[in-house]
Amino acid sequence: MKKKKQIGPNNELVIDFLYIDLSECGRCQSSDKKLDEAIRELREQIHRKNINSIKINKTKISSDKKAKEHNLIRSPTLRINGQDIEEIVNDEYNIKENYCPSCSNVAGTECYEITGEGENQCRVFKYKGKTYENIPKQMIKEAIKKELNIKKETPSTCCQSPKQVTKLSESKTKDNSCC
Repeated sequence: MKKKKQIGPNNELVIDFLYIDLSECGRCQSSDKKLDEAIRELREQIHRKNINSIKINKTKISSDKKAKEHNLIRSPTLRINGQDIEEIVNDEYNIKENYCPSCSNVAGTECYEITGEGENQCRVFKYKGKTYENIPKQMIKEAIKKELNIKKETPSTCCQSPKQVTKLSESKTKDNSCC
């Protein structure tokens, strides 16, 4: 079910990353790293949308009680302003999962049953027609851009080319400041 899009208090972008294990689970580790990279790459665009701060809550889900508190169905999960990433990007909330060998090690048991409906299976993500075992960085970036209504940017033409830099250097005596 789609939740109403909300920017947090004081124009804050709120990102919740819920995971079971960052020490051994390759899916959680990779998704965590890609989240950090996506935020770093989008930080300037986010602030241009008058977002005063980016609040990233990285929460280890270590018990059934905590999973229920955070409404976690499968790990890893990424929510932006309360909405699941797949709901934002794919316009549907459809969680899929498969066998995860690293989480089997963490749990001390195989993370699947014969039916393929094991309680400890890890989440997979559908993005642009493909299935990924970790959250793709481009998917994270697309979700943030959609949530904040960030359009594709056209690069600034000021001071982009070596020719432009040369022209600016030659015109130092002129009162002409492009940058």
